[in-house]
Amino acid sequence: MTDLLSADEIDQLLTAINSGADEPEEKRPDGDSRKIKIYDFKRPDKFSRDQLKNISIIHQNFARLAAVTTTAKCRNYLFRSCSCCRSVNL
Repeated sequence: MTDLLSADEIDQLLTAINSGADEPEEKRPDGDSRKIKIYDFKRPDKFSRDQLKNISIIHQNFARLAAVTTTAKCRNYLFRSCSCCRSVNL
């Protein structure tokens, strides 16, 4: 970037941001005429069956590895030793 902002321009930008008066404008390159579609992630019907199958496999693998790791981390090792042994007669 060859354009540098002066101190006054920086101050103006900061005051505009803090006041909320100016909303940033959407800037696109001049030759960009693509349309942006908003995707609703709440409706997964736009995924193909192959994608859903892959996501399911990834989820199953993650769940299996998470379960194995969690149980391994939670496992406690107990060591007991007997320092004195007495026999009890009944």
